[in-house]
Amino acid sequence: MERRMDRIGSFHLRCVISVAPNGAVGLADTNARVLLAGSLSPSDVGRLAVCQDLNDGDAPVTVVLGLVEEAERDDDAPTIISAGESSIALYPDGHIRLRGEQVTVDSAGALRLLAGRIDLN
Repeated sequence: MERRMDRIGSFHLRCVISVAPNGAVGLADTNARVLLAGSLSPSDVGRLAVCQDLNDGDAPVTVVLGLVEEAERDDDAPTIISAGESSIALYPDGHIRLRGEQVTVDSAGALRLLAGRIDLN
């Protein structure tokens, strides 16, 4: 089953393709009338908009709720994947930290540890 990344529940992500001087907005993949919860400027062309499709009688309407913001990334900060009390932290300098109540390593083949030093407890 293919997972579509342009849809989140009943919300859609659509690219802003035009913003007219009168404020009218054009969105990719829709011919519906567009209503804005805020305002957009010509500098927003090319950004992703979070949209909700509605039916106004026979005419479809797309409501733009806001724009997707770029996440700020600190190059020195680790990337952390977590679930409950467990986590894996990947650091830019090459360090990896595994945290969990119990850590199990299963290997059908060879399991090798290569290290200059191993600290236990």
